[in-house]
Amino acid sequence: MRRYRSIVILVLIIIGLFTLWRFDDRIEDDVRDAQLPVNAPSFISEGFVLVEFDQDGRPEQRLEGERLIRYPRFYPELPSNLPEPPPQLGLSDAAQPLDHIQQPRLWLYSADQPAWQGRAEAGWRSGETAPMLLHGDVHLHQPAADTSPASHMETDWLWYEPRRREAHTEAAVNLTRGFDRQQAIGLHAWLERRQVDLLSDTRGTYEIR
Repeated sequence: MRRYRSIVILVLIIIGLFTLWRFDDRIEDDVRDAQLPVNAPSFISEGFVLVEFDQDGRPEQRLEGERLIRYPRFYPELPSNLPEPPPQLGLSDAAQPLDHIQQPRLWLYSADQPAWQGRAEAGWRSGETAPMLLHGDVHLHQPAADTSPASHMETDWLWYEPRRREAHTEAAVNLTRGFDRQQAIGLHAWLERRQVDLLSDTRGTYEIR
């Protein structure tokens, strides 16, 4: 009789361990199912405004947009419901953080000259201080100052580097300065110095002074 009871107890223990093992498996499955899908955003900001100030409390740069979507771990293999980053972004095979900005508008302020103003259909960056790729109908404009005419640039895509206040592209670009109009392939601009270099195939029309 005692032997029979021991066998029953052993069977019950085995059944209990098996049930607990299956319950743990179900918990692990539920946890895996609850994990964020590939390229799920960590947050979305509608109608955002970001302003960077200098040590004296004066604005240095301003970035606005209709929407900012932050992906904490963005993979190049994209689901069909996500916008495809432009090839100029140079995404690697590994996951990386990424911001997608819809309809970005930016201002670059200076104490001694009018602010540069930029806009595009989309912007991409891998961090708040990282270079930002402006993509789709990109415009950069600076109003005229006392001693220099207004400047306006148009291109399909352009890298903007906020730390160095530079912009560059290898795409076709149209540049207007006052009544002078130029077309070229590629551009490098030092915005704070109002210096713009056209890289190749430059042609244009110029006002005779």
